[in-house]
Amino acid sequence: MEYLNDDQIRRILEDVVDLFLIPHFLSLGMDASGEWRGALHVVGDRIRGRKYTEQLVYGRKPGTFAPIEPLKKWAMLKLGLDEKQALGAAFAISNKLKNEGSEYYKQGGTTLVEILRSPEVVGFISMNAQRFIREQVTIEIRGYLRSTFK
Repeated sequence: MEYLNDDQIRRILEDVVDLFLIPHFLSLGMDASGEWRGALHVVGDRIRGRKYTEQLVYGRKPGTFAPIEPLKKWAMLKLGLDEKQALGAAFAISNKLKNEGSEYYKQGGTTLVEILRSPEVVGFISMNAQRFIREQVTIEIRGYLRSTFK
């Protein structure tokens, strides 16, 4: 007997994203454009997202310049700057990141993905997995009983 099929795993993880990960992301004040939220998706038994998720979790180490265009877009959205002001801010931010790293890095990272290991999320996954397994066992027992007691 297969315990959980791919569709059931996907459904559970999609609920984890919607009910836990995105609300936690929003509570941390990380949202600017909605791109990160919109890019989250489940592939098999994994939650996938934007490449910069690693920087949201661990921060950006000093040493290299950050790309200007995403910083410009961020400055326009998060700081409410016009395009020219945002471009200047993007260069300044990129330089500061090169020299100091991000605030997330300086504080030792964030709790963004820790929510996925929380007792609440683990309990949610367990409860839903058990529900799917109970449903499958019930179907199999009914089929067995029907074939046995024709």
